[in-house]
Amino acid sequence: NNNNNNNNNNNNNNNNNDNWDEDGGDHEPLPSPANVYKKGEPTLTMTVHKQGEGSGAIDLIARALFMIPGHIRITALLPRPDGAIVEAEDSESAETVRSVLVTQGWTVSIDQVWARYEFTVPAQLAGHRPDDSGLDPATLVRGLLLRNRHNGLPPESIRHVSHRWIQLPDRSNSGGPSTGEARQRLRIWVDVSPEAEEYLRVHGFFLETLVAAIRLRRAPRSR
Repeated sequence: NNNNNNNNNNNNNNNNNDNWDEDGGDHEPLPSPANVYKKGEPTLTMTVHKQGEGSGAIDLIARALFMIPGHIRITALLPRPDGAIVEAEDSESAETVRSVLVTQGWTVSIDQVWARYEFTVPAQLAGHRPDDSGLDPATLVRGLLLRNRHNGLPPESIRHVSHRWIQLPDRSNSGGPSTGEARQRLRIWVDVSPEAEEYLRVHGFFLETLVAAIRLRRAPRSR
């Protein structure tokens, strides 16, 4: 009987520990990693690439950065074809990252950080829902660069960061009240170079798409 009681007590203790691990039990919830390891504002952006590397390039770069001794202030690591975009909080961190990656055969360029913008894509281009056969986000960004190049938009001055489908209130085709049904649209977040940002200021932050002009709006860098 004593053995059974001891086993029951141990099981209860284990259950209590499991509850604490999952949701903190009866105490305050544990802080999230984002609150513990807060990231600062980036000042420099590094374009990292290597000829012949595919979609797995960002994993190789992440492993290289992970093994750097000491503290480096990295605020973002974003994928790009054959490499990655690395954002750093200070010049010392950027130079450390550059020197390590260059010794491993990567090409690294350092520039001032690019501004973050967002825009909603017309349904004629992206479709009305995620399963439509519309253009993918990377193709849409390339198309914007090509379509606005004749107006003076610098090449490779806008790059895709992330995207997601959002819901918008339905608008009646007759101009009457909303039917209450939700419409879906693709929203894309991009980084814009200082030269492209000046272009956008001159053009009212609009970009031509042929079907409808889209307007870029500043967005937080958390996206």
